[in-house]
Amino acid sequence: MEPILVRLRKEVLLADGAMGTLLFDRGAHVTSCVELLNATEPDAVERAHRDYLTAGAQILTSNTFAANRLKLAAYDLDAKLEEINAKGVALARQSADGQAYVAASLGPLGALLEPIGVVSASEAGRVFGEHAAALAAAGPDLLLLETFSRCDEALLALGAAKKAAAGLPVLVSLSVAEDGRTAGGEALGLSWRRLISAGADAVGINCAVGPQALYDALIPVIADVDCPVSVMPNAGYPQRIGDRTVYASGPPYFRRFARDFVALGASIIGGCCGTTPQHVAAMAGEVAGAAPQARTRRPAAQVAQTAVTAPSKTIPAAAPLSR
Repeated sequence: MEPILVRLRKEVLLADGAMGTLLFDRGAHVTSCVELLNATEPDAVERAHRDYLTAGAQILTSNTFAANRLKLAAYDLDAKLEEINAKGVALARQSADGQAYVAASLGPLGALLEPIGVVSASEAGRVFGEHAAALAAAGPDLLLLETFSRCDEALLALGAAKKAAAGLPVLVSLSVAEDGRTAGGEALGLSWRRLISAGADAVGINCAVGPQALYDALIPVIADVDCPVSVMPNAGYPQRIGDRTVYASGPPYFRRFARDFVALGASIIGGCCGTTPQHVAAMAGEVAGAAPQARTRRPAAQVAQTAVTAPSKTIPAAAPLSR
């Protein structure tokens, strides 16, 4: 296949949905390290990837989101960092079977930076660099830095990734709240501009909230950037029903918003926590084969046509809160 950045100039691509919540729903223990399944239960991980591929996904995301040294150390697994990441990328590549791109997932530290926390910027850079190097060595098509709730941490990860994985395109995706700002209170547009200036090949938003909130966040800023933009919402907010965690936004709701994300000028459209192969299959008809749309500035108050339709009340399978 041609390089993913070349493909994105001609076509909108459909990404997969959640990996962590899907694997938990399919039997992984909620307190376990889901990334360890790459080594211990590779068939389960590969089955998840293949289900997304069958649903129409053109980008498969490796099960490596939390496989950095700090997070793995909590399970006494830091010595397996290279193995877990290499197998995660390899499983996605094997499942893609030449039909989809592989995005290597790299998430936040899972620890607070100084001066609020105890992790220094230099140590954070080393942790991110180790993670990025382990992923790059396995040969993905794209490095996906995702679910960063603070731009400064994302910038540290980006800087480390550009050094450790030189030549590999990097997409940096931030997590925003209902007001369209990061948890650190940073404006999305300004954060994106900082990331692009630091070398990000693509930017995006994912997780935290559902399709409507991410659509509203994109409206005033997407026309201000000329690189690929990704959008991967949660299936709404997680809710506890009995002993289950469920997400109430169903596949039909995602299909309607997929159409609106394409019209807005998004380059990559997928899902995050709570989304399933069924959500991806619903979006495929709106995304597959779509040409990139011109991005025009729109009033911030403008809302999607789908906003008048409430989310599906169909409760999907149980899914704990996790990427």
